[in-house]
Amino acid sequence: MNPLTVARAYHDAWASHDFDSAIALLSPELEVEVPINAYPDKDSFARALADFGATVERVDLLSELAAGDEAVQLYDLHANGLGTMRVVEHFTVDGGLIVRVRQIHDTAALRGGYVRQLSIAAPPECVHKALTTLDGLAGWWTPNVSGTPAPGGELAFEFPAHNVRTVMRVGMDTPARVEWTCMESTHDEWPGTRLSFELLDGDVGTVLKFEHAGLIPALECYGACRRGWEFFLDSLVLYAETGTGTPYSR
Repeated sequence: MNPLTVARAYHDAWASHDFDSAIALLSPELEVEVPINAYPDKDSFARALADFGATVERVDLLSELAAGDEAVQLYDLHANGLGTMRVVEHFTVDGGLIVRVRQIHDTAALRGGYVRQLSIAAPPECVHKALTTLDGLAGWWTPNVSGTPAPGGELAFEFPAHNVRTVMRVGMDTPARVEWTCMESTHDEWPGTRLSFELLDGDVGTVLKFEHAGLIPALECYGACRRGWEFFLDSLVLYAETGTGTPYSR
């Protein structure tokens, strides 16, 4: 099989969500170079391919070239929630298997982060207290919280059963907005990301606009992070409304 035939078979397989067939064309010694994240082996890349590939609605192959043991494809990728990205993918093929993948694309669409808006039947000052006091944070996120919740201080959040520890630096803290920057975390994708809680007057209490900027949908962590935030933001709502949330429990 020449490189272009292998590259096209791989492309057609993942673009049609036949991930098993696509992964079968990857060498056990696969090397990957992409603009975001790192994939040290075939298995890590295969998981990411299936996770992100499942969000792809359509792929328009625009051009392809081959020479020697190399092939190049240019295509437009249409992904659910991300829009259209133009991608250039370069393959090196040996023995009918892809031994190297190098990809170039604009990562802006992949760095949108996680955003959610909630209505809370409690006054903004009550929600603000839940975000800016140790007792409040313990009541909806994790009781294993320590540090200084004032601007410039750092907060450490621990989840022992999962061996997770995250440190946030408090930035802005006003009655209408609270901001944190992740300084370190067991979640490799979190350091450097920013979290914001915007508090607005609502019809029956508070409208909370939450954003975790910098989380990348293409990474394996994103789905777990999204599910985690959905659970704990619901816990925040319960805590603000009733005084009893559903924080982390061993």
